[in-house]
Amino acid sequence: MAPVEVFWESRAYSSLIGLTKFMRRMGLSSDTAAGFVLARRAMRLSESMPAHFAPPTTTTIVVGTRRHVWAAWRRLSKKLKGARRHDFYQVPLTAD
Repeated sequence: MAPVEVFWESRAYSSLIGLTKFMRRMGLSSDTAAGFVLARRAMRLSESMPAHFAPPTTTTIVVGTRRHVWAAWRRLSKKLKGARRHDFYQVPLTAD
């Protein structure tokens, strides 16, 4: 029997990232999408913000300030408070 390796990863924003990036695209439930994000973290992959949720870039650059990618996820989390998870799963309608 093969040994099982266990990884301990931070679960910060895993539900939000799974909800916005993988739930609709892969047809996953919200908890499965969060698990998918945690598995990607164990593989040392980073999660960038999807373009349709990313804040607009500004022309002002502040020298010496580097923010972690989770800062953008924190802002998005505050914007999406109260949103229903089901709305993220629905496939958008297209005009045929």
